[in-house]
Formats: sequence, C-alpha cells, structure tokens
Amino acid sequence: MNLQYFPMDSQLCALEAESYGYSAKDIFYKWIPNGVGVSPDVQLPQFKLTGYRQKEMNIALSTGNYSRLSCEFQFVRSTGYYILQIYLPACFIVFISWVAFWLNRNNMLARVAVSITTVLTIITLMSSVNASLPKISYIKSIDIYLFSCFLMVFAALLQQATVEYVTDCINDRNKRNRSPYNLAGSHVKLTTDLEKNQMEQTHVSEAEIGGNQTTSFYGIVPADLDKWSRIGFPLVFVVFNFFYYVIYSIASDVTMDDLTKP
Repeated sequence: MNLQYFPMDSQLCALEAESYGYSAKDIFYKWIPNGVGVSPDVQLPQFKLTGYRQKEMNIALSTGNYSRLSCEFQFVRSTGYYILQIYLPACFIVFISWVAFWLNRNNMLARVAVSITTVLTIITLMSSVNASLPKISYIKSIDIYLFSCFLMVFAALLQQATVEYVTDCINDRNKRNRSPYNLAGSHVKLTTDLEKNQMEQTHVSEAEIGGNQTTSFYGIVPADLDKWSRIGFPLVFVVFNFFYYVIYSIASDVTMDDLTKP
C-alpha cells in the first residue's frame, strides 16, 4: 500500500487466480462475460469501491508458462472518520492557541500556559496518529498537516515570549528614565522610597510620572504584536488549509479509465 496521500489516498488491490500444477500447455484461463460481480450490500468501513478491471495474462516462470487471471479493485479511502477525529481536533487546538492574543499582556502566566498546553496537545495527537499506522519512512499528507498545526501553535508560543521580552525591555528602559539620577532639570521632584517602590510594581504612564517614557522597543510595540497576530495567524492558517486540500485532492484523485463501475 502506498500511504503517501493518506488519508486521501486510493488503493489498487489485485485478486489473481493461477494453476501451479498445470502450465499453459495443459490449461488456459479466460474470463467469461460478466465474470466478476459486486454485491450492492457489501460495504467497507473505511473504503469505497470505485471500480474493477479484469486481465488475462500468460506468466513466464522457470518451470514454464502459466495462465493467470487477474482482477484489480480500486478502493478510495473514506475521510469522514479522519476529519472528525484528527483534522477538526487539530484545527481546534490551533484556534485555542490564538486565545492568548486576546488575554491581557500583564497576565503573561495565563498566556504562556495556553500556548504550552496547545503545543503539548498537538504533540500528543501526532503521536497517537502515527502509533495506529504502519512504520513507514516517507512523509504522509496527514504528517504535513499535523506538523503545520504544530508550527502554528509553536509560533503562538514564540509570540508570547516575544511580547514578554519586548514588554520587559520597555519597562526596564522606563525605570532607568524614571531614576532620580537620570532626570534632568530642577523642576523634577525626587521621589521617596515608597513612591519608587510603587512605580516599580505598576505600569505608570508618561503623564503620571512626568518623565521621558517610551512605549516601544526599537519600533516594536507589544500591543501592535497582538493586533497583527490576531489577523496574521488566522489568515496564514486559512491559506494553508485552502492550498492543502486543493493540492492533495487533485494529487490523490487518480481514477483509471478502463475500470468497470460496480
């Protein structure tokens, strides 16, 4: 079986009949008209029969030539189970990772917890999917999808780390600017120890402390990072899903022309 396009793959299975005791000189097999029939009551849980084709072959072996009949059945895998059990859960995990973009930046613990949880959950989903499949060396289409979802949730985690780093850098720079040793001019009043402690524990605006405060770090504003992420992450994920389903639907749609419909 070729699982390169799994779970949007199609498989060609052959049923062969041949005599191992009599060569083609003694017996020759030939299909009769309508020699193969498929009952409409037969159903498979994961596949759908799209057609079959009959062949008559003369095989040359070391002991002579032998007549062989072959019937090839083409099956298309049903994707309903995988959409409900794998694709949709992976999408919801990615959606949950975006919740952190709407949380308060001061509540960084909750933001990071959401991102780490989604990363661990998508890793668990990838492991459970691969555990139920044969151990193959090539990449399957579902591997590409799950790995892309993993990159999305991991990128959301990196976004939280970037926001926290930029926020800390801005706060450190503002603390240095608020220091009595860095404030210029005699009109600036030195703060007491209690006031300095209060200013270090809270985010004080420029108007409140009267200092030269900054709200960006090398032109990067934490609030803008969240705004861009709220738009950029969903847009990238939607574009990826569109091209994923279009490309693999076309690539896996291989139907032989000489098939007999059941």
